[in-house]
Amino acid sequence: MTEEEWNELVDLYIADELPGALWAHVETYLVAHPDAARDAESLRAALNRLRAAPAERPDGWFTERLLDTLLREHTAAQPFLAIK
Repeated sequence: MTEEEWNELVDLYIADELPGALWAHVETYLVAHPDAARDAESLRAALNRLRAAPAERPDGWFTERLLDTLLREHTAAQPFLAIK
């Protein structure tokens, strides 16, 4: 198993979205590797805090200023077209 595949399994594990057979595989690994288990638990706690945080939307003034700034930056970055 590659590191990327393992990280994907851990991501699903901490999100409680891992199928049963794979869940047991990850649990077995974590029992044998306490440092990894602490890291996974820390990530799970952070994810739970994020899920519990209120979803806030920026006010209209902020959104308008942000979009205006992005448009200006995008326009400034575009090369001028030569008109023949």
